[in-house]
Amino acid sequence: MRQGSLVYDPSSERMDIRLGLEDYYDGIHFGTATEVNINGYSPGLKWETIGIW
Repeated sequence: MRQGSLVYDPSSERMDIRLGLEDYYDGIHFGTATEVNINGYSPGLKWETIGIW
């Protein structure tokens, strides 16, 4: 598991995970299962969208 920060990528208009100064996860897509740890709490997450397609 790698540690990173959730950031917005304006070029792709998607959220991404920044793993280092120039190292990115390559975009988060809907339905991607993701393990997150927030101050020792690890909720199960799955990226979803709300809206009209």
